[in-house]
Amino acid sequence: MCYTVHNGELARLAITSISVDDFVKRNFTHWAELKIISPPGIMDKDGVLFPEKINGKYVFFHRIEPNIIIDSVDDLEYANNAYLGQQGCIVPRTGTWDGMKIGVNTPPIKTESGWLAFYHGISTIDRNYRLGAHLLDLNDVTKVIAQTSYPLLEPEMIFEKKGIVDNVVFPCGCIQKQGEIILYYGGADRVICGVSINLNDLLKYLFGGITKKYIACK
Repeated sequence: MCYTVHNGELARLAITSISVDDFVKRNFTHWAELKIISPPGIMDKDGVLFPEKINGKYVFFHRIEPNIIIDSVDDLEYANNAYLGQQGCIVPRTGTWDGMKIGVNTPPIKTESGWLAFYHGISTIDRNYRLGAHLLDLNDVTKVIAQTSYPLLEPEMIFEKKGIVDNVVFPCGCIQKQGEIILYYGGADRVICGVSINLNDLLKYLFGGITKKYIACK
């Protein structure tokens, strides 16, 4: 599990682990001791680990503003104060809904067309948080094959527009079930919400769709 730790001044990325057996039995006191894996002195958040190795390496996405940073490592031990590097990045698009900064928040989903990665983007115009998706090459995740031109989700409902932080939709996790993707997200930093979309429809949209309103709540 990747998560953010904060000492009151600086956020950094950490990982921990737990056995499947303990997780299923809800023995949540059995998490391994955390390891801080992002470099000292740098604000680093929004970390995810790819669900399988790529070219024999573990691959991480993390966020050093304003970019999504890509890094790969040989193992997950992080011995001798080893830290994540900055081997590649995906940058915001100037003048768009995600032009200020971007960050990945859910482990990518492997499809025949590429790795599907949901991300949040912030606009320089209104500072609202919106949600989009990248499709990445299966063997070279620094290569963006396709990207949503419009947000898949943006603050519209009252619980997304008003809360601890207004005008925020922020992806937190997703699962794939019977051809549907169920995405969990935070609304205005106060509530947890869920939306779903058909995976094949989303892939078609990524390869050329222009419809703005796409993910529908159930």
